[in-house]
Amino acid sequence: MTRGLTQQLQTTCLTLVSNVHGLPQHVQDKVQQIHKTAESIHISFSSANSFGDLSGQLLAQSKEQMLKIWESMDGVMDYVLHNTPLNWMVGPFAPQLTERPQSEEMVEMDQVQN
Repeated sequence: MTRGLTQQLQTTCLTLVSNVHGLPQHVQDKVQQIHKTAESIHISFSSANSFGDLSGQLLAQSKEQMLKIWESMDGVMDYVLHNTPLNWMVGPFAPQLTERPQSEEMVEMDQVQN
């Protein structure tokens, strides 16, 4: 269970790291630090089969690290909430070309003109 939870946390953080491109460097750095902390927790828990296999000191350190992750995520979420990149809301600004099938009338007009 411990390995699964920490693996899920690490994977989620890695996904977050890969999706913050375009945000300011300080936000990207914070997300990178979140990922490193999650990875550290995962490594610490990887050899345990249960919480009982972990020392009280390791559990206390991990709890502090999780609080740091939570606080950092709050900071990232607060930044994105108040500074959402415009392209996240409206998409690309380049016009997209679309083809419409010609109606029967247009086909007939083309034939008459030729």
